[in-house]
Amino acid sequence: MEALLALEPVLAQRASSSGDAAAAGVAIVLLVLYLAFIVGIYCFYAVCYAKTFQKAGLPGWWGWVPFVNYWGMVQLSGRDAMWFVLMLIPCVNIVALIVVSMDVAKAFGKDQAWGLGLAFLGFVFWPILAFGKSQYVGNPQQMAAYGYGQQYPQQGYGQQYPQQGYGQQGYGQQYPPQGGPQQPQG
Repeated sequence: MEALLALEPVLAQRASSSGDAAAAGVAIVLLVLYLAFIVGIYCFYAVCYAKTFQKAGLPGWWGWVPFVNYWGMVQLSGRDAMWFVLMLIPCVNIVALIVVSMDVAKAFGKDQAWGLGLAFLGFVFWPILAFGKSQYVGNPQQMAAYGYGQQYPQQGYGQQYPQQGYGQQGYGQQYPPQGGPQQPQG
């Protein structure tokens, strides 16, 4: 009987260690699933950034490299390098991300609400921007010099057809007609 009583702590310890092993196994599985989830999110955003950068003429691989993708966003926004530094400072980076996202939206011809969507609901707005029909229209900082909404860098946008004499040549004819203006036949 004494031998059984002496074995009781050993048996209890073995039961406890098998429970600990099961808990450790569950923790490892959860950690692996969490890491797979994080890597999946990173790859999702990297693909969206890469496609967006390619639309703007930047190297697509910038979207895959940590911190270089921030530099790409700053390049799209037209901001100076200080904004890249601000995106690396904790708490300040939130404001910098919002401002840069709004400028990225402007660079693709979208409004400020779209920029807020890029900042706060990026998992919805970045793929739409990357794989949608939106085109890169230019650097918002330089577009301001021409007026928002104009095609950058084409100067004189909207002046392709002068107002004087418009519509006098008849439907389907090239304006201005080759060989100079023609006098009405009559």
